[in-house]
Amino acid sequence: MAVSNCTNPTTNQPTIDPTSFHLGVISAFSEVVNAELKPLALSHPLSSEEMALFLPEATKIAAKYNVQLYLEKDLIITELFPADVAKDKEVLLLYQGRTLDRYLAIKRDKSDLTHHGIYNKQEALDVAVRFGKLLGYSSKGIQKLIQENR
Repeated sequence: MAVSNCTNPTTNQPTIDPTSFHLGVISAFSEVVNAELKPLALSHPLSSEEMALFLPEATKIAAKYNVQLYLEKDLIITELFPADVAKDKEVLLLYQGRTLDRYLAIKRDKSDLTHHGIYNKQEALDVAVRFGKLLGYSSKGIQKLIQENR
């Protein structure tokens, strides 16, 4: 994949194309996940078309850092982020080991609670906290995100 060397004609400042930027994010998060500083990381939400172009290069970067990728087409909705953050978008989950199982368990628990009509405010908070911890966020950071999205 070629990296664009563009210049903004108005400011004459260098710019980075979106694909290169997103691949840089994958590289940084892969390094952090590999160093076990963050159990799970998320790519930026992308359209299916963008993801199809992006995925081969992202896969190479993840492999370089011994990180696995999971293409999530229906990201769990919690109080951590706006409900529409990944609406009609796809997200790559970056992880190692059994972290994907933990994410899928949280998603399944939320689905089961919703299906049984018992997904209340306390359960929503619990799901958000579990997801936040899986993303490696501090308790204070989790609470801040929840407050911002209420």
